[in-house]
Amino acid sequence: MQQQKTCEKNLSFAKAIAFDPLNITFGPFDIKKGNQASLSLYYDSERIFQIDTKVYDPVFFNNSLAPIPFTWTMYIASCFRIPSDFTSTPILLDAYKKFAEQYEKEPSDMIISLGDTVYIQQSQTGSRYGVLNRYIELLNFPYFRNSLSNSWWIACIDDHDLGINDTLTASYNIGMIRDVQQEVFPRVSYGSTNTLNSMYNVADITIIVLDDVSNRKYDIVNGNYISILGEEQLEWFCQALADVYVLFGTNAMILVVDGKSWFGSYGGYTYTSCPNELNRIIDTINTLRLTNVIHMCGDSHFSDQSYYPLQNGGSITEFRNSAIGSIPRKNINDNPYRVPGSLVDVNNFGKITIEGIQGERSLLYQVFTKDGIVYEYSTSSSS
Repeated sequence: MQQQKTCEKNLSFAKAIAFDPLNITFGPFDIKKGNQASLSLYYDSERIFQIDTKVYDPVFFNNSLAPIPFTWTMYIASCFRIPSDFTSTPILLDAYKKFAEQYEKEPSDMIISLGDTVYIQQSQTGSRYGVLNRYIELLNFPYFRNSLSNSWWIACIDDHDLGINDTLTASYNIGMIRDVQQEVFPRVSYGSTNTLNSMYNVADITIIVLDDVSNRKYDIVNGNYISILGEEQLEWFCQALADVYVLFGTNAMILVVDGKSWFGSYGGYTYTSCPNELNRIIDTINTLRLTNVIHMCGDSHFSDQSYYPLQNGGSITEFRNSAIGSIPRKNINDNPYRVPGSLVDVNNFGKITIEGIQGERSLLYQVFTKDGIVYEYSTSSSS
């Protein structure tokens, strides 16, 4: 049974009272551009009301005609060795103290660990409580208490997070250790099976977190890694990049969070050991014409920046940030794409500040040591 509806509108040319169904027509308009549209009200095939408006649907490139400026801040760090970790080397607290001081002065929206958030001991890998205890020590570490309470933490993983060192897909109790890490730093989604990866959006800024351990495989014959991400995760990552392209276009700002460097080779187990996977990632970025991809990683015990030019006219920027607590490694020259002057080989952490409106973001990257800012880089994107 059709419900009766009443519509009354006083106009200069008519007064309509209808007890019959009314047709409301939107259009014509291009929903992708959010341009001018006409809203009309008809009764008995006669238009009795019309208003011109602008129609916008964020599912198509999020191309808002009334963008709102905002600022998003993140601190990044890796290799969080703390005093309760088993170690034969001294624990260095200077960068931790500087972080606590800097955070109190300038709190951030997000904290991103680039791997080795905890150092699991061999005796702890067989015990759920033993693994959880490593996170309890981290959560109680005095220099992190304010940030753990007040900021959104995202923790990607590297080898120490899921095992003792140089962990592989078949490492002892890796599933249980992965479950504990997920309990402490939850993911919002799972892109592939038994893998700690995820995808986050802050307005039109996309953060993609990869897992470089759970699917890592060793070439028994040649003595090197033959896979870092695994085929399922690699396919998910490429589709995640495509999803960002469909939503936000070619100049979308994409932050890829990972444990291992794409361009530096130090340690022998980075993406340079798996050129097929790295080439597929770069080919996907080129094909989609993405021009603002920033890769962030840790592991190396020194920090630097890479600049990798793309065939599509854009580039990939990599921020390798390490280590906030572990012993730094000095004078490492492993990266043909390193930006001159960007090497920081003392304990440090980074800060990223993104400002502006959609399609016109500016990014500022700063590296802090105990002495303050020692390296700074800025860039901007425009639609």
